[in-house]
Amino acid sequence: MESKVLGLGNALVDILARIPNNDILARLSLPRGSMQLVDDKRSAEIQNLIRDMNPVRVSGGSTCNTIHGLANLGISTGLAGKIGSDDLGEFFKADMLKSGRTCSRATAAPAAASRSSAPTRSGPWPPAWARPWS
Repeated sequence: MESKVLGLGNALVDILARIPNNDILARLSLPRGSMQLVDDKRSAEIQNLIRDMNPVRVSGGSTCNTIHGLANLGISTGLAGKIGSDDLGEFFKADMLKSGRTCSRATAAPAAASRSSAPTRSGPWPPAWARPWS
């Protein structure tokens, strides 16, 4: 019997940048080693501070990441979630399609905004999970 997994969760876009030290984290009151769900205003503030640090965007959210990992193990997967009708929503859908995941039933919520997150961590750059999916 084939295993099948359907994930129901938040479709997030992670915005990642390698920072030289903890000064930016302190300035933004972001705890190191955490993930913060941020609104549009906070996202713009963070992106303004990291714009010269070559930030990268990747589709994220714990459900999305889990479904992607299970699919890479050969398990039949699906993802149910809502994306915003904005740039981040379009990016999420395109990034999932690039990874080989079907988004044929993905619909954007009218006038809804997508959400981004600001994960903070240390270690190798870029982290393995942030490298382009193949």
